[in-house]
Formats: sequence, structure tokens, C-alpha cells
Amino acid sequence: MTLRILNYGADAEHASISDLDSYLGEIALSDFDAFIYDPAEFEVEFRKRIRQPIFSMTLTLEDNDKIVTRLMERREKEFRDLVAIKGGIAIILLRPKSFDLETQYWYQNSKRTARFSGYSIIENLLSQYIKPSPLWSLEEGSGDTIKLLKQNSRFFQIMGTDLQFKASIRRKRDMDPDTIIAVNGMGNAVALSLSVGRGHVLLLPVAENSDSKRIGAALVETVRQYLAVGSEEPAPAWAEAFEVPGAQELTDPIAIISTEAERLQATVRQLTADRDKLLSHRELLYSSGKFVLEPAVRRALRILKFTVKEPEEYAGEWDISMVDSQGRYYVGEVEGPEGAVDFDKLRQLLAYVLEQGKDNPDCRGVLIGNGYRSTPPEERPLQFTEHVIKNSEKHDCALVPTTELFRAVCAVLANPAPELIQEIQQSIFEARGVWAFTVKSAASAPQIQEP
Repeated sequence: MTLRILNYGADAEHASISDLDSYLGEIALSDFDAFIYDPAEFEVEFRKRIRQPIFSMTLTLEDNDKIVTRLMERREKEFRDLVAIKGGIAIILLRPKSFDLETQYWYQNSKRTARFSGYSIIENLLSQYIKPSPLWSLEEGSGDTIKLLKQNSRFFQIMGTDLQFKASIRRKRDMDPDTIIAVNGMGNAVALSLSVGRGHVLLLPVAENSDSKRIGAALVETVRQYLAVGSEEPAPAWAEAFEVPGAQELTDPIAIISTEAERLQATVRQLTADRDKLLSHRELLYSSGKFVLEPAVRRALRILKFTVKEPEEYAGEWDISMVDSQGRYYVGEVEGPEGAVDFDKLRQLLAYVLEQGKDNPDCRGVLIGNGYRSTPPEERPLQFTEHVIKNSEKHDCALVPTTELFRAVCAVLANPAPELIQEIQQSIFEARGVWAFTVKSAASAPQIQEP
């Protein structure tokens, strides 16, 4: 099948892709198999047209606005026809909402006002099929930390995760996890796949500073992938009554092979899960936030044989509540900033230590920081400010860089000797100021190396 894909704004080249020069042009979206749309192009086109005649200098602004409103509504209808009715694919590049176009005109002796944004073309359709609409929790914020959740995504297989996201969708409890393709360091969605009627809407991060032909190939393969999902028409029940010679003889071999295949697939799934669980410790090196870094820290501490509670298992607001093998109690805070961990986080930790000290006089404070998280570990300066370091020494608090925690975890995974684990726990307990993984039993401690 020769694909016909219409593109508005994306920097993408491919033989299957045709460009839409103007949002108000005559080309109909529903005549194509897919539509690629960048809301930023909407802003570029219409920001210069605000309250200016668009079609003719001889028309009044009100007449122009009436025409614009009708064409905007036509685009929304074409978009609905393409996706929900025809079963086509729409790819929307995630951008923050930053622009509104307002039109005003008279209709039957009353003045009407309409407001359009870069997302107007999709908002009503999503609100109809998906409640709540993910666009209701669209947040501005850029970054380049992307964790892929759906490994079969053709877009990310071609582009990789070396992309810039410009906005994200805040994850809520009622969001279907199966729709999330990728998340950022805070755990918010930066890529989504949404079933809308017979078709699909994909929200994807912006691929800037990449070759336009590579972007085009990634977008075309994404369209092919999702068109294939709904391309088969189910057979009616009565069709099963028609025998086809030779088909029945294949049933038993298929059943035997399927049983073996299921067993092998179960093994592959288990091995993949075990591998991914180990590789998730890499999150200590680059992530931040309650949904990614904090769980990664808790997993790491459990590898070191600390007994670590989940947040819902204790009443306090601190990030870490744990006990070592000798029964010593710790409270901890976790922070993953772009720069150094500052004094506000230490001040918060000291308040928690003071609060817990009423019932646990020997309570220790641990500040776990992934400072300069976007910088390769070997290039990072001190991950805590000098002020934090001086005051942690003064107040008997340990400062644990997640890069050192990662090294300790790797050492224990390679050699889970009880004496090594005991030395690591003891060294953290005795640390005043910045802790480093230099225990005696780990003379050959693993170094963090760039791939």
C-alpha cells in the first residue's frame, strides 16, 4: 500500500509525506492515511495574522473572522473523519500551550467569539473518546531524559531516546498505563498512543537537531505500525462453517508448537524482566523525582540489605525510612537536581531527624543526591554545595551521591558477600559529610565508565 501522509509543520522528509503549506488551505485531511501536526506551526502561521485581514483586504475583519472560524471547524471535522471514522493515524508533536487565536463576528444579530489554540484540532475529539483528556494535564517543561516503556515503538527504535521533549502529560491515577510509550525523569508521559474510534492518535516528543530524512522515516514507520493494528476485518461467525482442505491437518502440530512457544516466551519474559530490573539501577545516574529516582534509591538500598519501607507504610513526609542489619534507624531525603543539591533539602532533612529523634534518639539522617544529573558522572563537580557539606558534618548527616550508591550496588551484585555488605552499611552509618564507596572488602570496586 502506498501511504499518503499529510504534514503540517514537522521537519520531516519522505516520499510518502506531503506538506500542508497553510492550515487554512484547501487540501482535506481526511483524503490522507495519516496527518502529522506540530502545534508550533499553528502559532507561527496565525500569530502574525491576529486581527489582520487573512483572505481579502476588501472584507471587514468580522467577515474574515467568520471565514476563519468556519475553516477551523472544518479542520476539526476532517480530523475526526480521518481518525475516528476512517481509521487513520494522527501524530501530534507535544508542545506547551502558548497561543490562542480569537475570532469575533456577528451572527443573527448577536456577536460571537471563538477561541482556537494549537490543540483545538484535537481537543474536542479526545474529550469525546478519552476521559479525562490527557491534554487537560499538559505541562510545560523541556528536557532530554526519556525512559522508553514500550520497546516495540518504531519511532523510538529509529530515533532512539536522544530527543528533546518540550512538554509532558502529568500522570494521573486514572490514566491507562497501556497508553504510555515513554516518560521523562519525573515519570510524566512524553509519548502516548491513544485509540480514538477506529484510528489512533499519537503524542510524541519533538525531534529537533535531527536529520529530516531520519525523522521522516521514523514517522512513516510509526504510521505503518499503527495502521497495521486495525487493518484486519474480523470474520463473521458463519464463516467458520466453511471447510478449507488441508487446514484441519495443521491444527495438532500448531497446538504442540504453540505450547512450546508459550513456554519459551514465558522464559524470555522472565529473563527480560530480570535483566530490566538490573538495568533499572542505571536510573540512579540520571533520574529525578518521586516516581523514578526515589524508587530507584529504595531498590538500591535493599540490594545493600537495608530494610526499606515504602512511603505508604509510614506516616512521615520524608522520602526514605530504613533500618540497617544492626537495627539502626535512618530517615532520608532524595534529590536529583540539574545542579548541586542545595541547603533547602538538608534543612528539611534535619527537621525530620529532629522530629524522629524524639522517639529514636539514635536516628541518623541521610541525604541522597543525584547532583548534576544530566552530566556524565566522571565530569560532575561536587554534587552538594559547600554549605550543605559543612552543615552535614556539623549535624552528623551522611551525604550519599547516587553515583557512589550505584558503584556499591554493582559491587554487591558482583559479589554479595555478607562482610562486604556489612562494611558498606557501617561506612554509611559512620559517614559525616560526603560518603564515598571505598570499603576495604571492595578494593576492586567497579568504576563508572561511559559506554
